[in-house]
Amino acid sequence: MSRTEYQVYKNYKKQPIGPFRFVFKEGMGYDVTADKDIKERTLICEYIGEVITLRKCVDLEATNKNDSIMDLRVGCNSDETLIIRPEKLTNMARFINGINNVKGSNKANVATVRKLTKGIPSVVLYSIRAIKRG
Repeated sequence: MSRTEYQVYKNYKKQPIGPFRFVFKEGMGYDVTADKDIKERTLICEYIGEVITLRKCVDLEATNKNDSIMDLRVGCNSDETLIIRPEKLTNMARFINGINNVKGSNKANVATVRKLTKGIPSVVLYSIRAIKRG
């Protein structure tokens, strides 16, 4: 990450949650919608949650289903692969639907980038096209 990218990221971390609102949709649950127009390539938020190995996740998922798991780092086996499980700790990223969708009628407005910030891995969500309010 360049010095400029790091400064943008650091400034973003200081800001309150941006122009978004949570909406409950029957049969789907909570969704995040834009409360004002968002420009293309705008940093939306960081995907947060508990970072665990894939093996631990599989063991936990046998008793507790979670559909919001995000890959953080893919390794050679389930003990090296890290995932973000937003069950105990989360933010609005968990409620953004269709992240990275490329097929179907509900194509994604938001994509992910995996970054290292001072040696700490993270997943950042950004807009891949202009998003209209609502």
